[in-house]
Amino acid sequence: MDIYHDEELRPLAQTAQRFATKEILGKVVNLESLEKSGFPWEAISAGGQAGFLCGPLDEELGGASLGLPAMAVLIEKLAEGAAGPAAIFAMHLAATAALASVDAVRPLFEEMAAHSTDAQPFLVGVALPRTAVSIDRPAVPEVVEEGGDLTVTGDFVCLPAPEVCHRVLVVTGEKDAHPLIVDAERIKPLVGEVYPGSGLDEFPPAGLKLDDFKASDDEVLEKSVPARLYRNLRVLLAAVHLGNACAATRTAWEYAEERIQTGRKIIEHQEVRRILENMTELTEAMIGTVRLAAGAPEGEAASDMARRAYTFSGTAGEQVCLDAIQTLGGYGYMKDYGIEKRTRDAKSIQCLLGTYPEDILGGI
Repeated sequence: MDIYHDEELRPLAQTAQRFATKEILGKVVNLESLEKSGFPWEAISAGGQAGFLCGPLDEELGGASLGLPAMAVLIEKLAEGAAGPAAIFAMHLAATAALASVDAVRPLFEEMAAHSTDAQPFLVGVALPRTAVSIDRPAVPEVVEEGGDLTVTGDFVCLPAPEVCHRVLVVTGEKDAHPLIVDAERIKPLVGEVYPGSGLDEFPPAGLKLDDFKASDDEVLEKSVPARLYRNLRVLLAAVHLGNACAATRTAWEYAEERIQTGRKIIEHQEVRRILENMTELTEAMIGTVRLAAGAPEGEAASDMARRAYTFSGTAGEQVCLDAIQTLGGYGYMKDYGIEKRTRDAKSIQCLLGTYPEDILGGI
Protein backbone atom coordinates (compact mmCIF):
# COMPACT_ATOMS: atom_id res chain seq x y z
CA MET A 1 0.00 0.00 0.00
CA ASP A 2 2.97 2.36 0.51
CA ILE A 3 3.27 2.87 -3.24
CA TYR A 4 0.45 5.39 -2.85
CA HIS A 5 2.51 7.60 -0.53
CA ASP A 6 4.65 10.14 -2.33
CA GLU A 7 8.18 10.74 -1.15
CA GLU A 8 7.21 13.78 0.92
CA LEU A 9 4.59 11.82 2.86
CA ARG A 10 6.51 8.57 3.21
CA PRO A 11 8.51 9.63 6.34
CA LEU A 12 5.29 10.74 8.06
CA ALA A 13 3.59 7.46 7.14
CA GLN A 14 6.50 5.44 8.52
CA THR A 15 6.59 7.48 11.74
CA ALA A 16 2.85 7.08 12.26
CA GLN A 17 3.02 3.35 11.55
CA ARG A 18 5.78 2.85 14.12
CA PHE A 19 3.77 4.92 16.60
CA ALA A 20 0.66 2.80 16.02
CA THR A 21 2.61 -0.38 16.64
CA LYS A 22 4.42 0.89 19.73
CA GLU A 23 1.90 3.19 21.41
CA ILE A 24 -1.52 1.89 20.34
CA LEU A 25 -1.62 -1.74 19.27
CA GLY A 26 -1.26 -4.04 22.26
CA LYS A 27 -0.26 -1.25 24.65
CA VAL A 28 -3.38 0.89 24.85
CA VAL A 29 -5.75 -1.15 22.70
CA ASN A 30 -5.66 -4.93 22.81
CA LEU A 31 -7.71 -6.16 19.86
CA GLU A 32 -7.82 -9.63 21.37
CA SER A 33 -8.92 -8.63 24.87
CA LEU A 34 -12.36 -9.40 26.24
CA GLU A 35 -12.30 -6.14 28.20
CA LYS A 36 -13.17 -2.82 26.60
CA SER A 37 -10.46 -0.18 26.53
CA GLY A 38 -10.89 3.10 28.38
CA PHE A 39 -10.07 6.51 27.00
CA PRO A 40 -6.52 6.19 25.60
CA TRP A 41 -4.83 9.10 27.38
CA GLU A 42 -1.49 7.31 27.21
CA ALA A 43 -1.61 7.17 23.41
CA ILE A 44 -2.93 10.74 23.13
CA SER A 45 -0.11 12.01 25.34
CA ALA A 46 2.47 10.09 23.32
CA GLY A 47 0.94 11.57 20.18
CA GLY A 48 1.33 15.04 21.68
CA GLN A 49 4.99 14.35 22.33
CA ALA A 50 5.38 13.18 18.74
CA GLY A 51 3.87 16.45 17.49
CA PHE A 52 0.65 14.95 16.11
CA LEU A 53 -1.76 17.15 18.08
CA CYS A 54 -0.24 20.40 16.81
CA GLY A 55 0.42 19.10 13.28
CA PRO A 56 -1.80 21.59 11.35
CA LEU A 57 -0.41 24.62 13.23
CA ASP A 58 2.56 26.69 12.13
CA GLU A 59 6.07 26.14 13.45
CA GLU A 60 5.80 28.98 15.98
CA LEU A 61 3.12 26.93 17.75
CA GLY A 62 5.04 23.70 17.58
CA GLY A 63 3.27 22.48 14.46
CA ALA A 64 4.38 21.42 11.01
CA SER A 65 1.70 23.15 8.88
CA LEU A 66 0.34 19.76 7.84
CA GLY A 67 -2.20 19.92 5.05
CA LEU A 68 -5.17 17.59 4.63
CA PRO A 69 -3.25 15.00 2.53
CA ALA A 70 -0.60 14.65 5.23
CA MET A 71 -3.19 14.45 8.02
CA ALA A 72 -5.05 11.75 6.08
CA VAL A 73 -1.88 9.65 5.84
CA LEU A 74 -1.22 10.16 9.54
CA ILE A 75 -4.73 9.08 10.52
CA GLU A 76 -4.70 6.11 8.14
CA LYS A 77 -1.56 4.70 9.72
CA LEU A 78 -2.81 5.32 13.27
CA ALA A 79 -6.00 3.45 12.39
CA GLU A 80 -3.96 0.43 11.37
CA GLY A 81 -3.21 0.21 15.08
CA ALA A 82 -6.82 0.74 16.19
CA ALA A 83 -9.71 2.84 14.89
CA GLY A 84 -10.79 4.31 18.24
CA PRO A 85 -7.64 6.31 19.07
CA ALA A 86 -7.29 7.25 15.39
CA ALA A 87 -10.83 8.69 15.42
CA ILE A 88 -9.95 10.81 18.46
CA PHE A 89 -6.91 12.23 16.67
CA ALA A 90 -9.07 12.71 13.54
CA MET A 91 -11.67 14.79 15.38
CA HIS A 92 -9.03 16.92 17.07
CA LEU A 93 -7.04 17.50 13.87
CA ALA A 94 -10.16 18.23 11.81
CA ALA A 95 -11.20 20.95 14.25
CA THR A 96 -7.69 22.32 14.72
CA ALA A 97 -7.07 22.56 10.98
CA ALA A 98 -10.44 24.28 10.44
CA LEU A 99 -9.47 26.88 13.04
CA ALA A 100 -5.78 27.24 12.17
CA SER A 101 -6.30 30.43 10.14
CA VAL A 102 -8.65 32.08 12.65
CA ASP A 103 -6.68 34.78 14.49
CA ALA A 104 -9.12 34.89 17.40
CA VAL A 105 -8.27 31.29 18.31
CA ARG A 106 -4.50 31.73 18.34
CA PRO A 107 -4.30 32.20 22.16
CA LEU A 108 -6.01 28.80 22.50
CA PHE A 109 -3.46 27.21 20.21
CA GLU A 110 -0.61 28.78 22.16
CA GLU A 111 -2.04 27.26 25.31
CA MET A 112 -2.59 23.91 23.60
CA ALA A 113 0.97 23.83 22.29
CA ALA A 114 2.33 24.58 25.76
CA HIS A 115 0.47 21.58 27.19
CA SER A 116 0.71 19.19 24.22
CA THR A 117 3.09 16.88 26.07
CA ASP A 118 1.08 16.69 29.31
CA ALA A 119 -0.29 13.39 30.58
CA GLN A 120 -3.72 14.70 29.58
CA PRO A 121 -3.03 17.22 26.78
CA PHE A 122 -5.59 19.69 25.47
CA LEU A 123 -8.03 18.17 23.00
CA VAL A 124 -10.47 20.01 20.77
CA GLY A 125 -13.74 18.11 20.33
CA VAL A 126 -16.56 18.67 17.87
CA ALA A 127 -20.28 19.07 18.62
CA LEU A 128 -22.50 18.46 15.60
CA PRO A 129 -26.26 19.01 15.33
CA ARG A 130 -28.29 15.87 15.81
CA THR A 131 -29.61 16.41 12.29
CA ALA A 132 -26.03 15.97 11.06
CA VAL A 133 -25.74 12.51 12.53
CA SER A 134 -29.31 11.24 12.63
CA ILE A 135 -31.96 11.79 9.96
CA ASP A 136 -34.89 11.17 12.29
CA ARG A 137 -34.29 14.35 14.28
CA PRO A 138 -36.30 17.59 13.89
CA ALA A 139 -35.10 20.90 12.49
CA VAL A 140 -31.58 22.27 12.73
CA PRO A 141 -30.65 24.14 15.92
CA GLU A 142 -32.27 27.51 16.45
CA VAL A 143 -29.86 30.44 16.47
CA VAL A 144 -31.07 33.87 17.59
CA GLU A 145 -29.09 37.10 17.31
CA GLU A 146 -30.26 40.01 19.39
CA GLY A 147 -28.26 43.12 20.10
CA GLY A 148 -25.02 41.38 19.19
CA ASP A 149 -25.72 38.45 21.48
CA LEU A 150 -26.04 34.90 20.15
CA THR A 151 -28.36 32.28 21.66
CA VAL A 152 -28.37 28.64 20.52
CA THR A 153 -31.06 26.03 21.19
CA GLY A 154 -30.87 22.46 19.94
CA ASP A 155 -29.64 18.89 20.34
CA PHE A 156 -26.05 18.00 19.53
CA VAL A 157 -23.69 15.05 19.65
CA CYS A 158 -20.28 15.84 21.14
CA LEU A 159 -17.41 13.82 19.68
CA PRO A 160 -15.70 12.84 21.88
CA ALA A 161 -17.48 13.68 25.14
CA PRO A 162 -16.68 17.09 26.74
CA GLU A 163 -15.32 15.21 29.75
CA VAL A 164 -12.09 14.53 27.84
CA CYS A 165 -11.92 17.81 25.89
CA HIS A 166 -10.44 21.21 26.69
CA ARG A 167 -12.47 23.09 24.09
CA VAL A 168 -15.42 22.05 21.92
CA LEU A 169 -16.10 23.43 18.46
CA VAL A 170 -19.91 23.66 18.25
CA VAL A 171 -21.36 24.00 14.75
CA THR A 172 -25.05 24.70 14.13
CA GLY A 173 -24.94 23.70 10.46
CA GLU A 174 -22.64 23.01 7.54
CA LYS A 175 -23.02 26.19 5.49
CA ASP A 176 -23.50 29.80 6.53
CA ALA A 177 -23.78 28.63 10.14
CA HIS A 178 -22.64 30.08 13.44
CA PRO A 179 -19.73 28.10 14.92
CA LEU A 180 -18.75 28.48 18.56
CA ILE A 181 -15.55 27.57 20.37
CA VAL A 182 -16.62 26.78 23.92
CA ASP A 183 -14.74 25.84 27.06
CA ALA A 184 -15.67 22.22 27.79
CA GLU A 185 -16.36 23.12 31.42
CA ARG A 186 -19.19 25.38 30.23
CA ILE A 187 -21.11 22.59 28.56
CA LYS A 188 -20.35 19.62 30.81
CA PRO A 189 -23.50 20.30 32.89
CA LEU A 190 -25.54 20.15 29.66
CA VAL A 191 -24.40 16.64 28.75
CA GLY A 192 -26.59 13.59 29.18
CA GLU A 193 -25.25 10.10 29.73
CA VAL A 194 -22.06 9.17 27.88
CA TYR A 195 -22.50 5.97 25.91
CA PRO A 196 -19.47 3.88 24.99
CA GLY A 197 -21.46 2.14 22.26
CA SER A 198 -20.89 -1.23 20.63
CA GLY A 199 -17.83 -0.13 18.67
CA LEU A 200 -15.04 2.43 18.97
CA ASP A 201 -14.69 1.44 22.62
CA GLU A 202 -12.04 4.11 23.21
CA PHE A 203 -14.14 6.91 21.71
CA PRO A 204 -16.97 8.11 24.01
CA PRO A 205 -19.73 10.18 22.33
CA ALA A 206 -22.12 12.25 24.42
CA GLY A 207 -25.54 13.77 23.91
CA LEU A 208 -25.54 17.54 24.39
CA LYS A 209 -28.67 19.65 24.83
CA LEU A 210 -28.38 23.41 24.50
CA ASP A 211 -31.40 25.34 25.74
CA ASP A 212 -31.07 29.09 25.09
CA PHE A 213 -27.31 28.75 25.42
CA LYS A 214 -25.88 32.28 25.41
CA ALA A 215 -22.52 32.57 23.67
CA SER A 216 -20.08 35.33 24.55
CA ASP A 217 -18.48 37.46 21.83
CA ASP A 218 -15.15 35.66 22.08
CA GLU A 219 -16.86 32.28 21.56
CA VAL A 220 -18.46 33.16 18.21
CA LEU A 221 -16.29 32.43 15.15
CA GLU A 222 -16.48 33.26 11.45
CA LYS A 223 -19.00 31.38 9.33
CA SER A 224 -16.36 29.92 7.01
CA VAL A 225 -15.25 27.46 9.71
CA PRO A 226 -18.03 24.81 9.40
CA ALA A 227 -17.40 24.12 5.69
CA ARG A 228 -13.72 23.50 6.37
CA LEU A 229 -14.54 21.39 9.40
CA TYR A 230 -16.99 19.08 7.60
CA ARG A 231 -14.58 18.51 4.73
CA ASN A 232 -11.78 17.70 7.18
CA LEU A 233 -14.01 15.38 9.19
CA ARG A 234 -15.18 13.41 6.17
CA VAL A 235 -11.71 12.96 4.73
CA LEU A 236 -10.07 12.04 8.03
CA LEU A 237 -12.80 9.62 9.08
CA ALA A 238 -12.54 8.06 5.62
CA ALA A 239 -8.84 7.66 6.41
CA VAL A 240 -9.78 5.88 9.65
CA HIS A 241 -11.88 3.46 7.59
CA LEU A 242 -8.95 2.99 5.23
CA GLY A 243 -6.40 2.18 7.92
CA ASN A 244 -8.81 -0.17 9.65
CA ALA A 245 -9.49 -1.97 6.35
CA CYS A 246 -5.80 -2.22 5.46
CA ALA A 247 -5.09 -3.89 8.79
CA ALA A 248 -8.01 -6.30 8.36
CA THR A 249 -6.83 -7.17 4.85
CA ARG A 250 -3.30 -7.83 6.05
CA THR A 251 -4.56 -10.04 8.89
CA ALA A 252 -6.70 -12.08 6.48
CA TRP A 253 -3.83 -12.63 4.03
CA GLU A 254 -1.45 -13.67 6.81
CA TYR A 255 -4.01 -16.08 8.26
CA ALA A 256 -4.72 -17.62 4.84
CA GLU A 257 -0.99 -18.16 4.31
CA GLU A 258 -0.69 -20.06 7.59
CA ARG A 259 -4.00 -21.93 8.03
CA ILE A 260 -3.98 -25.54 6.79
CA GLN A 261 -7.29 -27.11 5.80
CA THR A 262 -7.94 -30.31 3.81
CA GLY A 263 -4.20 -30.77 3.56
CA ARG A 264 -3.28 -27.42 2.06
CA LYS A 265 -3.13 -23.74 2.93
CA ILE A 266 -6.52 -22.12 2.63
CA ILE A 267 -5.06 -19.43 0.36
CA GLU A 268 -4.79 -22.18 -2.26
CA HIS A 269 -8.57 -22.58 -2.25
CA GLN A 270 -10.05 -20.65 -5.16
CA GLU A 271 -12.90 -19.02 -3.23
CA VAL A 272 -10.64 -17.87 -0.40
CA ARG A 273 -8.23 -16.41 -2.91
CA ARG A 274 -11.10 -14.58 -4.63
CA ILE A 275 -12.21 -13.05 -1.34
CA LEU A 276 -8.67 -11.92 -0.51
CA GLU A 277 -8.20 -10.35 -3.93
CA ASN A 278 -11.53 -8.54 -3.58
CA MET A 279 -10.47 -7.16 -0.19
CA THR A 280 -7.23 -5.89 -1.69
CA GLU A 281 -9.04 -4.23 -4.60
CA LEU A 282 -11.46 -2.51 -2.23
CA THR A 283 -8.65 -1.16 -0.02
CA GLU A 284 -6.78 0.11 -3.07
CA ALA A 285 -9.94 1.85 -4.28
CA MET A 286 -10.31 3.40 -0.82
CA ILE A 287 -6.71 4.62 -0.99
CA GLY A 288 -7.31 6.36 -4.29
CA THR A 289 -10.60 7.88 -3.12
CA VAL A 290 -9.14 9.25 0.11
CA ARG A 291 -6.04 10.62 -1.63
CA LEU A 292 -8.10 12.42 -4.27
CA ALA A 293 -10.50 13.90 -1.71
CA ALA A 294 -7.67 15.05 0.54
CA GLY A 295 -5.68 16.64 -2.26
CA ALA A 296 -8.51 18.45 -4.08
CA PRO A 297 -8.33 22.27 -4.15
CA GLU A 298 -10.73 23.95 -1.74
CA GLY A 299 -14.20 24.60 -3.07
CA GLU A 300 -17.61 23.03 -3.60
CA ALA A 301 -16.16 20.18 -5.64
CA ALA A 302 -13.73 19.33 -2.84
CA SER A 303 -16.59 19.19 -0.33
CA ASP A 304 -18.52 16.82 -2.60
CA MET A 305 -15.46 14.61 -3.03
CA ALA A 306 -15.00 14.48 0.73
CA ARG A 307 -18.63 13.45 1.18
CA ARG A 308 -18.29 10.67 -1.38
CA ALA A 309 -14.98 9.52 0.13
CA TYR A 310 -16.56 9.17 3.56
CA THR A 311 -19.59 7.30 2.22
CA PHE A 312 -17.64 4.96 -0.06
CA SER A 313 -14.92 4.25 2.50
CA GLY A 314 -17.56 3.35 5.07
CA THR A 315 -19.27 0.89 2.76
CA ALA A 316 -16.03 -0.59 1.42
CA GLY A 317 -14.37 -0.69 4.85
CA GLU A 318 -17.28 -2.60 6.34
CA GLN A 319 -17.24 -5.09 3.45
CA VAL A 320 -13.51 -5.66 3.86
CA CYS A 321 -13.99 -6.48 7.54
CA LEU A 322 -16.88 -8.84 6.76
CA ASP A 323 -14.72 -10.58 4.14
CA ALA A 324 -11.95 -10.88 6.73
CA ILE A 325 -14.41 -12.55 9.10
CA GLN A 326 -15.35 -15.01 6.37
CA THR A 327 -11.71 -15.75 5.61
CA LEU A 328 -10.94 -16.49 9.24
CA GLY A 329 -14.09 -18.56 9.68
CA GLY A 330 -14.96 -19.10 13.34
CA TYR A 331 -11.89 -17.16 14.44
CA GLY A 332 -13.26 -14.10 12.68
CA TYR A 333 -16.13 -13.86 15.15
CA MET A 334 -13.85 -14.16 18.18
CA LYS A 335 -11.26 -11.89 19.73
CA ASP A 336 -8.25 -13.97 18.71
CA TYR A 337 -7.24 -11.93 15.66
CA GLY A 338 -8.97 -8.61 16.36
CA ILE A 339 -11.25 -8.74 13.32
CA GLU A 340 -14.36 -8.80 15.51
CA LYS A 341 -13.42 -5.42 16.99
CA ARG A 342 -12.36 -3.95 13.66
CA THR A 343 -15.76 -4.86 12.22
CA ARG A 344 -17.62 -3.19 15.10
CA ASP A 345 -15.40 -0.15 14.76
CA ALA A 346 -16.01 0.06 11.00
CA LYS A 347 -19.77 0.13 11.52
CA SER A 348 -19.54 2.71 14.29
CA ILE A 349 -17.41 5.10 12.23
CA GLN A 350 -20.16 5.15 9.60
CA CYS A 351 -22.58 6.45 12.23
CA LEU A 352 -20.55 9.45 13.30
CA LEU A 353 -21.55 11.67 10.38
CA GLY A 354 -24.71 10.51 8.77
CA THR A 355 -26.99 7.75 10.01
CA TYR A 356 -28.46 6.52 13.27
CA PRO A 357 -26.07 6.80 16.23
CA GLU A 358 -28.79 5.33 18.44
CA ASP A 359 -28.47 2.01 16.64
CA ILE A 360 -24.73 1.71 17.03
CA LEU A 361 -23.44 4.16 19.61
CA GLY A 362 -25.87 3.27 22.34
CA GLY A 363 -28.94 5.51 22.19
CA ILE A 364 -27.55 8.99 22.79
